[in-house]
Amino acid sequence: MNGVGAALLITLLAVNAAAEPRAVEIRVVNGVVDGKTWITLSGTIEATTDLGVDQLLPVITDWAAYPRLFHTVKKVEVASDGDAVLLSQTNVVSVLGFPVTNQFTVRLVTSRPTSGPVTVRWTQEHTDGTIDRIEGGWDLEPVTFEGKPGTLVRYRTVSSVPQVLPGQDAFVALFLPGELKQVVASVLAEARRNKEKP
Repeated sequence: MNGVGAALLITLLAVNAAAEPRAVEIRVVNGVVDGKTWITLSGTIEATTDLGVDQLLPVITDWAAYPRLFHTVKKVEVASDGDAVLLSQTNVVSVLGFPVTNQFTVRLVTSRPTSGPVTVRWTQEHTDGTIDRIEGGWDLEPVTFEGKPGTLVRYRTVSSVPQVLPGQDAFVALFLPGELKQVVASVLAEARRNKEKP
């Protein structure tokens, strides 16, 4: 973005390896493009869990379940595109109490290397103009958790939305960490429920 304005950076250091999702970095930055102010939101959330990659990945890649798992996702459509998946999504978020609908399509690619983290990456294909610059991903890295095999879950996301109200960036900065932590918490809870099913 050109003309980057005020920036808010919140960096929180993890003090323990608890399974609770923790914000590693949250950024809310204003910028002007073609005379329009955009707010770029980015965040990285981590959690360490005793759940394995093979228990977490099926939850993350169950695209059709997103409206049930994530409260802002209202509708999804899924299409295959070679090794990738095209996910068209309708989200409804609240901006200072007013509902805002975003519609977009992202390309998702899952990678399972022989070593290192399993990854799911997404990049923007197109949007309805209410959101832009969408990219991000999941890393599922095998680690030792409390002396047993576990997974370091890392969720990263970036997107830009038009600023429609004064002070919107400050308001978003207050709630963004909790919203992103809830995404990770929802995946962990669903994987835990699936693991405990008879």
